[in-house]
Amino acid sequence: MVREMGTAAVYFDALVLASLGRAREAVQLLEGRERDGRSPAIRDFVASLRALLEGKPQESREATERSLAHFRDPEGRYYLARQLARLGDHDRALQELRTIVDEGFYCPQALAGDAWLDPLRSSPDFAAILERAKDGRRQAAARFIAGGGEALLGVRPA
Repeated sequence: MVREMGTAAVYFDALVLASLGRAREAVQLLEGRERDGRSPAIRDFVASLRALLEGKPQESREATERSLAHFRDPEGRYYLARQLARLGDHDRALQELRTIVDEGFYCPQALAGDAWLDPLRSSPDFAAILERAKDGRRQAAARFIAGGGEALLGVRPA
């Protein structure tokens, strides 16, 4: 049994369980969280994954879109975009990925290595999104170093 660990756990521990082949346990966890009085935004976030894992694509799409309307955080919306890709909504997933990278989600490692995004990899749009994320990451790292970030963290340059 997975122990409650706070707000972030309402989705991510269930996602890990599903990734380990324990989808039934993940669904049970998510069902309980939908009923426990959380905000509509969190309830939709949880419901979107639960419905996806249960093989209910339309219900998952609807909950994903409702959740996207609430979320302003690019990282949270990344997880919803990857669900859209998994559901086969490739154009919508690409649109959301483009938006979150434009808003500063510079995590090319996640984009490059996430198996749920595999259906998007042959798209020139995906390649462009990945390149923008890589470029944004390089620029952010350069600004961090130029601003003395390494000294702030006590890191010595190599």
